Amino acid sequence: MSRRSHSEDEWFARHERDLIEDLRRERLRRDQRLVEAMQQKEAAERKALHWMHCPECGSHMKKEGTGKIDVFRCPLCGGLFFQRERLEDVFLASDEERKNTLHGVLHLMFPHWKTQHPESDEKIIAEYHRDHETRQKMIAEKLDDDEARKARDFHHMHCPNCGSKMKAVQLHHNLVLDECPLCRGVFFHYGEFEVIQKLSEEQRKTIRIQFLKMGVS
Repeated sequence: MSRRSHSEDEWFARHERDLIEDLRRERLRRDQRLVEAMQQKEAAERKALHWMHCPECGSHMKKEGTGKIDVFRCPLCGGLFFQRERLEDVFLASDEERKNTLHGVLHLMFPHWKTQHPESDEKIIAEYHRDHETRQKMIAEKLDDDEARKARDFHHMHCPNCGSKMKAVQLHHNLVLDECPLCRGVFFHYGEFEVIQKLSEEQRKTIRIQFLKMGVS
């Protein structure tokens, strides 16, 4: 049976019911704000222009499943975009479920990872560095093209869900997230999602609590 750590259990036992209800109400308000915003011609056009374009390199993102969670992944730079409610679900899940989500993300990047590198952090890190170097070369080659550079500049840090300009949000432990102020979606540059998963138990707990509280602020 999957369990959270003891320290997490104590916090969630005190706050989870109220927090989930607060998040549910905020999701409804957020959805309504988004619907109202999209009724404005300028906002609707902005959404259409930036829809599913990577906020980092401008490439088209792909919707992919990682177990129970859908993410939007850039096949070129490896960035990940989570709709707010999906990422909140990850942070509210048990430790085992969060680990499964990370494994799913790793499997998207490295299709043979589960069979070739079971439970080997060293091999995962080595493969990550090789993959990152390869992606940087591919991006540099693509950006030799003027149209590709224009696309990168045009879509840079625009939300791939609603088209709004994303903002950097400072979290504990020197972590920074790129968040959309309208739909509240979150973009992770390549490797950032994995960095959160690699923090200590106590550090991850403070990040989760801070992120979930942000969702109702």
